[in-house]
Amino acid sequence: MVPVWMCIGLVDTITPPSTFFAAYNRLTCDKEIAVSRNYGREGFPGSIVPRLQLFMDVLQNEAAV
Repeated sequence: MVPVWMCIGLVDTITPPSTFFAAYNRLTCDKEIAVSRNYGREGFPGSIVPRLQLFMDVLQNEAAV
C-alpha cells in the first residue's frame, strides 16, 4: 500500500471538507492529515515539504526493494 498525506482547507467551497474526512477515515494505509481553517483549495504554507518528503520516502523504499 502507498502512504497518504492529505491537505485539507476548511473553507474549500468546491469540495466540502466532510468529503475529505470521510475518504481519510476509510483509508487503511499509513496516513497523515493536515488541516487548515484559513485556506480552501489552494495549498497552504508549509504543505509542500511534507508532500515532497513522503514522495521521496516512497521512491527510496521502492528503490530498496
